[in-house]
Amino acid sequence: MRFLLSCFCLPLCLILLAGCGTSPERRLEAPIVEVTDLTAKKKGDYVLTVRITNSNTVPLVIERSTHTIYLGGQHIARIEDRKPIGVPPLGSVPHNIKLSDKVATDVRAWLDKHPGQTAVSVESGFYVVVGSDNDTVLLKSAGRGSVSAP
Repeated sequence: MRFLLSCFCLPLCLILLAGCGTSPERRLEAPIVEVTDLTAKKKGDYVLTVRITNSNTVPLVIERSTHTIYLGGQHIARIEDRKPIGVPPLGSVPHNIKLSDKVATDVRAWLDKHPGQTAVSVESGFYVVVGSDNDTVLLKSAGRGSVSAP
């Protein structure tokens, strides 16, 4: 009986202990994006402000980003943003996206036709630097918010 029990328990214990030795899978989650403001600066320039939140336990080093902007569900523009962004672990940062003159003109025309509160949404692609080789990974995220026409 002891022989049978030891033949069964020993391999079972080894299998269970082997499972404990493997590290959990590491995943990199896309940041959360929220539109917080759309403001007109001097000379009619527009700046879209988004809040980028990192739900990871490691900092995000964003090399560059792209942002597709929608006003009231209508596509306005796709912006390539070359400014690097650093987001601390489990933290958030505001990020300003300057709109080009042409995009600012389109935004101004759209807001003139639709005064008051406006739904703004953005689809963002973040090129995040990972690893010691400085490889980049594309993380996609979408966010929305409501702003008053400036």
